[in-house]
Amino acid sequence: LGGQLDDLVALVSGNSLIQMAILVALGEDLQIDEPFTCDGVAYLVEKQAAMSAHRLCKLDGLNEARTLPGVESVVVNRQSGDQLDWRDCTFGFLYRVVGTSARHEEMWRTWQEIDQLVTIDLA
Repeated sequence: LGGQLDDLVALVSGNSLIQMAILVALGEDLQIDEPFTCDGVAYLVEKQAAMSAHRLCKLDGLNEARTLPGVESVVVNRQSGDQLDWRDCTFGFLYRVVGTSARHEEMWRTWQEIDQLVTIDLA
């Protein structure tokens, strides 16, 4: 249940997997009679720099990405001028977008729009 899995499930189902796990750990008799009903698709996109990149020169367009339908949050993890190192693994992401959509096709279109809106220059 690490990372943002609980947040993503809660966005579309209203259920917290962590809360359920805590109740079970406390000995509660948790009855789940059927799968959760999800109202759409939750997604998380983290943009990573190329392994060959050493510095972020420019990262623009995220304010516009924030206005796209279904986008819940945009987290900027690196600023212009920051040194980059591929060994930072997933902790070194440039930005993260979390959102929801009614269908997978809509999610894919949103991802494509984000890629078109965001400008990244690396050195």
